[in-house]
Amino acid sequence: PRAAAMALPGRGGTTSYGLKFQARCVVPVVGDQVHNRFLVGTTSLREENEVHLIEFVEESETVKCVGVFRHAREVWQLAGCPTNDRLFFSVYNTGLEHRGSLWRWNPSSTRSPDSSLPLEELAQLSDNGAVLRRVMWSPSNDGETLVALDESTLRLCKLDAGSSALSTTAEAGVGDLVRVTGGAWDPHNKHQVAITSENTFRGWDLRSMKPTYVAEGPKECQVRDIDFNPNRPYHAITGHDDGKIRFWDVRKPTGDLHAVQAHLHWVWCVRFNPFHDQLILSSSTDRHVHLWRMTSASSAWDDVAATTTATTTTTENQDKLVDTLEDFDDSVYSLAWSACDAWVFASLSYDGRVVLSHVP
Repeated sequence: PRAAAMALPGRGGTTSYGLKFQARCVVPVVGDQVHNRFLVGTTSLREENEVHLIEFVEESETVKCVGVFRHAREVWQLAGCPTNDRLFFSVYNTGLEHRGSLWRWNPSSTRSPDSSLPLEELAQLSDNGAVLRRVMWSPSNDGETLVALDESTLRLCKLDAGSSALSTTAEAGVGDLVRVTGGAWDPHNKHQVAITSENTFRGWDLRSMKPTYVAEGPKECQVRDIDFNPNRPYHAITGHDDGKIRFWDVRKPTGDLHAVQAHLHWVWCVRFNPFHDQLILSSSTDRHVHLWRMTSASSAWDDVAATTTATTTTTENQDKLVDTLEDFDDSVYSLAWSACDAWVFASLSYDGRVVLSHVP
């Protein structure tokens, strides 16, 4: 078989799923609000790669393979369509360039998980002469608007739902940014995205196609990832090469609100829980995943601060590390919360191990 699923001993509510190739990205199937489904892409240099559609079944605490799809090139990023669970973008390396394609999988092709089945390519993004880093769907969830970000250009694109034709509606160079690593779309402002580059991240207005703010971390400390708080406007979290996660108010980008020494090595991924924003995941090349309860970074903090004094702060309201996953033998590059269950999340290590977990 192409993958093995097994329950991990000693950890209730935790299940693992093994890929036969190395992998770097796992994302939720955001168009499915019923099942705990995730997409995982592999990064094999010599073998034909795959995209796995897996589902965590809470009743039995097992993971099942819904489908395995052929994807010839190394998958570096995945982005599920918010309105159609059968559509997703992948960013991949052809060997000469990085491209992005929109794919559709056929429900009837999920009957044989032990063999790879074809995907239908609907549209393609070229790399525009630079390394394509990320494709992001609009938080407006229209299933038509997206941003393509490479190392020199930001493109606003439109997808025709009927013909699946992809057109660029606006484009701008990202100026003096170098080593662009990624970005995130502000869920509270459909006209603004953030771009991470070296030790900074910058806001970008999609109407004027110009930068709106610059937030700078410690020098010589790469920003690896960024995520916006889904419930608290203007607030974001970043992961850095010094092992810290930093919290920001982008209205005051001259410095972070506070920082937490989260890991012993580079922080590759940070994610707010999409339902309960005090719950945060972080992962690192130190092979650990941490689950945090950060009340001070959540939308509930204003209420807590208004009713709590310095002398009456309770343990319940303190920021703390809730749980640590140590079930990995390699760097943990990617994290994903379930799109339909606030308490389920997936972690992916480079050796192709996906761990599905419950918030304890």
